[in-house]
Amino acid sequence: MSKNFTVETQAVSEDRVNIFAYLGKNRTTHTLVTSHIDTVPPFIPYKATSNTIYGRGSNDAKGSVASQIIAVEELIAEEVISEGDVSLLLVVGEEVLGDGMKTANSLGPKWRTVIFGEPTENKLAVGHKGIVIFDVIAKGKASHSGYPQLGVNANSHLIEALYKIEHMILPKSDTLGESTINIGLIHGGVAANIVSPYANATVLIRLAGDLDETLEVIKKTVHGLPVELRFVGVTYGPQETDHDVESECYPLSCY
Repeated sequence: MSKNFTVETQAVSEDRVNIFAYLGKNRTTHTLVTSHIDTVPPFIPYKATSNTIYGRGSNDAKGSVASQIIAVEELIAEEVISEGDVSLLLVVGEEVLGDGMKTANSLGPKWRTVIFGEPTENKLAVGHKGIVIFDVIAKGKASHSGYPQLGVNANSHLIEALYKIEHMILPKSDTLGESTINIGLIHGGVAANIVSPYANATVLIRLAGDLDETLEVIKKTVHGLPVELRFVGVTYGPQETDHDVESECYPLSCY
């Protein structure tokens, strides 16, 4: 590389790779600077004005990636940092399952300090919410809508469960605030004139309070209802970090 970086790619899945870069040949550095390079919908086409860049992922988190790379290059040029001080890790899969960062655990090096790039109003975030993702599954019995008494409507069971889930009182945190609930996906039914034999929804909770207490509340909320819960994907509790900079610290409470 023209700037004396060694760049490694790490396969995460068939067509997705993490990127790990460091100055010279020393893979183990004091500090890791990292962010993610995957994005989520909706698609927003790229355009730029004199002082603003628009487009999918410009803020989350390609803006962080660009800022980190430029900052590291400038510090090297000013001889503030050198080989063995800082490495860069850009991961895929952050938005859904975290599989890029999980894969990065096998890279080998250990770092004393890690700086994560994420939109934070240019302030230091001292923690972020955890995540619980689960499916709510309702099973019924199909029948013609002219004879609804012969069927069992899975849609109705799902709606009842989702209403109670959306109004749960979940544990909260003085640092991270309230937990938030998002019913992100709903599927159900066969046709408008058929009593629905099957329905399901996927719910994501941004978790501010205790994980075990939250799971217990979720299970109690739907206890006795004709639905099944299936916990999927990544599940982890709130994360609070050790930090040295006190000025303008705040929780990354939207995550």
